[in-house]
Amino acid sequence: MTERCASKDCDQVRGILSQFLDAIAEPVFVKDGNHRLQFVNEAYCHLLGYRAEDLVGKSEADVLPTGQAKAFLAAEQAIVTAGQPCEHQATITDRSGVEHIVLVRMSMFCAQGKSPMI
Repeated sequence: MTERCASKDCDQVRGILSQFLDAIAEPVFVKDGNHRLQFVNEAYCHLLGYRAEDLVGKSEADVLPTGQAKAFLAAEQAIVTAGQPCEHQATITDRSGVEHIVLVRMSMFCAQGKSPMI
């Protein structure tokens, strides 16, 4: 019974956190140590023109043009190497081919006992 309650509580907290992040008007994403998207909010989905279920588990290489994907990967690797947040301007091409100039702010964090995430 305790494990079920803990799991239910955990699911409830995840749901609340997801709703909170979706309420943020700015695009938000979380990536694992392999640069794969683990979470995206509605604003990120809207920017790229995809549904969350089409993005989670993928990297920018799966959804952006090669040059843009390589630029994101280089910025993410720099964050992991330096351990410092990064802010830069980037061009992102959405699913329909429209280019957007965006300000990207990324930082690394480590959840207890987990690999670094961006």
